[in-house]
Amino acid sequence: MNGMTGIVIFLLTTLSGGATGMYFSGRLSERCRVINSYITLVQSMNCYIGFSGYKLAEIFRAEQKSSGCYISDKLVELSENGGDISGEWDICVSKSGYLKENDRQILSELGRTIGKSNTDGETAVLALAGQRLSFQLKTAEEERKRKGRLYTTLGIMLGAAVGIMLI
Repeated sequence: MNGMTGIVIFLLTTLSGGATGMYFSGRLSERCRVINSYITLVQSMNCYIGFSGYKLAEIFRAEQKSSGCYISDKLVELSENGGDISGEWDICVSKSGYLKENDRQILSELGRTIGKSNTDGETAVLALAGQRLSFQLKTAEEERKRKGRLYTTLGIMLGAAVGIMLI
């Protein structure tokens, strides 16, 4: 193998390792973005219910296009008809990105309880979910800071090591 081919192989493996590391680092950032979107949705829902007395279907319809969360037409339809939204809510949450099991559990609990109480009960449930999601966001941001750069660096180093072995 000549020197130029070796350099190209080294550079390509290093770059592909770095790209892989950046992908995993990006997943951490995406988790933060999705959690933040749900916090914003919960806060909006709390305002709609607490101050305007909106019904769940009206809130979902209003937030469907502007929210960073996935809200399906079926979820809106179920809430309009007074049906149980928990199953469809879980499907929507599962389509929302790179959430961890704890994040999904908080959102799943919210989906099972929202729309089943009076205004005070609804605002209390939403406030609690917002607090729990804020804690998850703080944890996710700490993990992103701690591991994000590590993933990229490890990817580059492993790619370089493979490149050296191939030369």
